[in-house]
Amino acid sequence: MVHCLYLPSCANSSPPPVTYHDDVTVVRDLVTTLVNKGERILMIFYSYGGAGLDLPSRVVSNFPGGIIYLLYMSVYIQQLGRSIWDDNGSTFHVDSVQLFLGDCDEARVATVLSHQVRSLLSVFETPSSGDSWRRLPVMYDTMTKDYSVSRVYQDIMLKYVKEGGWSVVILRQEVMLVLVEKVVLDARNP
Repeated sequence: MVHCLYLPSCANSSPPPVTYHDDVTVVRDLVTTLVNKGERILMIFYSYGGAGLDLPSRVVSNFPGGIIYLLYMSVYIQQLGRSIWDDNGSTFHVDSVQLFLGDCDEARVATVLSHQVRSLLSVFETPSSGDSWRRLPVMYDTMTKDYSVSRVYQDIMLKYVKEGGWSVVILRQEVMLVLVEKVVLDARNP
């Protein structure tokens, strides 16, 4: 079963009516409900992880189910206690076509832009509170035309992950479905 959540902060209003923590609550509520039923979860995401809901942590606590795999798609993979936002308040370019849509054709750009909503600044400022990627199989899809998480920054984050002793499978496939199929068939799945 596939779940695609609408995050409450994506209301396209300024200021947003809710916070990053409200978004996290929506994700955690759904995942918690599913794992409490014993479901095993493959998380495919561009932002949020699943801290504390990973299968190894739940097994130790004698709870059923859990997140069994993380599929990162050109996403921030933060060290525990870090955030995306720099202490000096700097941020990046705001041209969403250049940042997110790379070389998409004009029709696709028009369609995507009509659905684009604002993102909370607190998403970038809030230090991470979990590192599920240390306990679960991980696949990270690096992207060269994603300018919101530049390839250079992706490589820096992955360098820190590797230096921490964790091995991330780094692949670049043309079709995301191929990645999902590989994840489902990955022998590391618990």
